[in-house]
Parts: sequence; structure tokens; C-alpha cells
Amino acid sequence: MNFDNDEVVRVLDANTVKLKRIGLVSFASVQTPSGYKDGFRFPDCMAKSPSSNARQLLPQGTKVKVKLTEDGNVPRPRALIVSKYNGQLVNAELVRNGFARPISRGRDFSEKLLPGLTDDLFSLQRQATEKGLGMYRRCELVEAAAADDQFEPLDFTVETQYGDDGGKPILRRRDDGPKARPTNPGDVRKCADFDTYEDALRWYERYFEYYGDVARLDRNGDGVPCPLLPHTSNQSKYRMKIPAR
Repeated sequence: MNFDNDEVVRVLDANTVKLKRIGLVSFASVQTPSGYKDGFRFPDCMAKSPSSNARQLLPQGTKVKVKLTEDGNVPRPRALIVSKYNGQLVNAELVRNGFARPISRGRDFSEKLLPGLTDDLFSLQRQATEKGLGMYRRCELVEAAAADDQFEPLDFTVETQYGDDGGKPILRRRDDGPKARPTNPGDVRKCADFDTYEDALRWYERYFEYYGDVARLDRNGDGVPCPLLPHTSNQSKYRMKIPAR
């Protein structure tokens, strides 16, 4: 099966990619629901826009291999897109991560090109649903996990307002009332329990105001818990390791 070489100009939305040579294409065999036209509602706790995974998988300038499954003369043909960087079939990765679901349109043609693709896509969808990924995120489990960690509630929360551009973050003040005093967790954590410095700092700051450094994460008492942990790659959560005292 011959694929054409191309390059990503940009991801326009959750279903549309602009390629340097072919132009606009949609993902074949999969589709991200709009969230407001087809009766499907994205979960309120979904922290990323529907297009975020496509943009992550196909950043500007990505070299790709493309196979059209529809006539290129239509305004926006559907295509199978493979990243030349890692060899991943992006259509399938979107389903794997819970940001798209299989559709029937063009399925027969895609199946001829990649036998077994249909079964693989439905299997990936089941896995994403079971794991609560992307649009299958279960808010009650997210809330329960937050309660287990006993992190301090934020004064503001970020909501995602979806539109044709895939969504934009909106800052909204929470109306949760006075901040509740957390229960003393005791010496139940160690630095190895956290993946990043920011995770450790958040836990540390949650309890320090009330009970001090109960888990002894800040051994030298300078206000920087677990200083050897790496920083998060999420720039919005990045915190510098600045001694507080």
C-alpha cells in the first residue's frame, strides 16, 4: 500500500488537519463528536479541548504519510495519517486516548487498506472507556481521587467552553464557601511517592499551614520539599524551587 509524503501545516480542529501538499483532510474511520450538535456531551471535568490530542500528535511541521480513503476532489477528503516520527497511525491513537470514536463512513475502504483496523478501533474505544480517558472521563472518580489526596480547593476553577475552534479556557470563581481545615494525614508520604516536584509541593503546602511538615518532605527546612524531584512538563503547573526561609 502506497502512502503519500506530506507535512502538517496545522490542526484546525478535532477532526481537521491542514497538510502542506494535499490541503484540508479529515481523519478516516474515526471522528470526534462536536459536543453540542449530535447529542453527545463532553464531561464537565474534561480538562483538555477535543482538539488537544490531535495537536499533540501532529504539531506543526510534522512529517507524515497520508493515504486518502475518499476522492481527493471532494472539499475535505478523509485520510489515514501516519506520523513519520514514531510510525503511529494517528487515527487510532486518537481513539486510544479517548479523543475520537470509530465511525462507519469509509470503513470498508479503510478495511481494505488495513485489514483488521475496524476491530482494532473498537477495541481501543473499549479500553479508553474502561480507563475513563478523554471524553469518557468519569467526573465522580476524579472528584473522589481529589478527595483522597485532600488537596486544597482552588479559589478559581478553569472551565472549557467549546466552540468551532475546539474550545477555550474560562476562569470562574468557585463558590465552595470557607476553606475547610484538612485532617492531619500524619507521616504517610515520602518523596518517592510523587512523580514531580510540583506534586510534592502541592501536598506539602496543603498541610503545612495547619500541621507543619508532617511527612518530613523538607529535610533542611528551607520550604522546598523533595528538591531532587524533576519538574513537571506542564508549564501551567511549573513552580520554581525557591527557598521560602
